[in-house]
Amino acid sequence: MANCEYDIAKLSSPSGHTLLDARHLIEVRETLGKGLGIFSREKIPRGTRIVAESPLLKATAVSSHVVNVQAAFNNLPPPKQRAYLSLHGHASETLKKENDWESLPDLNRRVLAIYFANHWGRDVFWIASRFNHSCIPNIHNAYNPTIQKETFHSIRDIEPDEELTVSYVSGMCVRAERQAQLNKWGFQCKCPACQDTPDGNKIEQQLTRLAMLRQELEMAAPVSLPSKKNLDTHRKMAALMHSTGLVGKYLNNCYLDAALCSAIMGNVQMAMLWTEKEVEVDGYCLGQDHPDYQKEVGVLRQLRSAAKSKKPFHYTHIKWVLDWDEGPD
Repeated sequence: MANCEYDIAKLSSPSGHTLLDARHLIEVRETLGKGLGIFSREKIPRGTRIVAESPLLKATAVSSHVVNVQAAFNNLPPPKQRAYLSLHGHASETLKKENDWESLPDLNRRVLAIYFANHWGRDVFWIASRFNHSCIPNIHNAYNPTIQKETFHSIRDIEPDEELTVSYVSGMCVRAERQAQLNKWGFQCKCPACQDTPDGNKIEQQLTRLAMLRQELEMAAPVSLPSKKNLDTHRKMAALMHSTGLVGKYLNNCYLDAALCSAIMGNVQMAMLWTEKEVEVDGYCLGQDHPDYQKEVGVLRQLRSAAKSKKPFHYTHIKWVLDWDEGPD
């Protein structure tokens, strides 16, 4: 009999309910050509914490670039091993070349193929491994140190029976580059941004423009000081992100850069307005109990105070949040 904790059929049943997330709003079922996927059972509002999950497996770090997956698997209790082996795996040609594939026992191959098809950092998750990819995802994931779990939030309203997706790669690059990155998972993306249709090509044109604007900023960054031109570029990027649906962490970072640019230029009112937008995105991407959200609220509070003050403003008066909690090593 399957361990109830790892019975995917019980995910949306009353026994699967948890106070930490809203997994009862989703179910796992077959997709067309993509294996299993996660779908909404009813409408899910933006900002819903759909899954909050501890790792099923955490690979052992051997060095900064090497992990011992097999040792981590061997240390799992039998129910977790069975749950792990039920996940989808894919062995890319690179993985095979790096691991002397033909000499490995079948079990070792299976363990490695599952790990490299599903891991976030060094972690493999039981539920989250069922999220399929989209270049325009409707889910954002991040580690929350307050509850010590990886969280998955809806970044827009999700309709009933809609598939929930995350992005496996950077969305701010052209279709060919995205597909090259996706080759390690062994599939051709057919999301709205990758379809060779009028609508798909329109999205791709916007993503191409977005990638060009980001490249312009990156090339100018070492020598360019904040300017009206840079601020206008951030405005254009934010508009393109909204238009294409990239409304997760990329949009948050764009708002932060615009706020910093405005503050360095001495415009505290504009910095405050951009930070308000940033806090809104952080709220629905991370949840209000996330330390990074609370830090950004603190920045906004400082900017509002500075905007009311009659003292001369300087951006160094603000304790900006430039380092984020990326989760445990």
